[in-house]
Amino acid sequence: MRFNEKLAIRSGVSYTFSNVLIKGVVFFLTPIFTRLMSPEEFGSFNNFIAWLNLAVILVSFNLESSFLSAKKDFKEKFHDYVFSSTILSLWLSFIFCVVLCFLSDFWADWTNLEKKYAVALACYVSAIPIINLFLAEQPLTFEYKIASLL
Repeated sequence: MRFNEKLAIRSGVSYTFSNVLIKGVVFFLTPIFTRLMSPEEFGSFNNFIAWLNLAVILVSFNLESSFLSAKKDFKEKFHDYVFSSTILSLWLSFIFCVVLCFLSDFWADWTNLEKKYAVALACYVSAIPIINLFLAEQPLTFEYKIASLL
């Protein structure tokens, strides 16, 4: 595959604009959320987000961070590497969900989250690593349109 400079620039600008837009939306919506939620609800929400971020890191092992070096090391087999990372992430998410289902009462007591939030956490932890893997692959293959829409 020949390097296309125009496509690389367009992809980079689109990716950067999308990331800035996402961060800006979060920045501007935080004061609205604090007005709409009680301090207890906002604290519970932040507690959930903190546990979610920790669980995603532990379950996914941040495999997407290896894509840049994999793109160099496995030029012809990069898509196989992404596929293997996705399958591994799916298996780890499945194991986490099964363990969380069996230990949901313990998890709820330990994290100070209600049991229904443990189920929501399991759903999020199953989806977020796959989305992160997809979004990490897109800029490396210069396929920016779908990633920008997500």
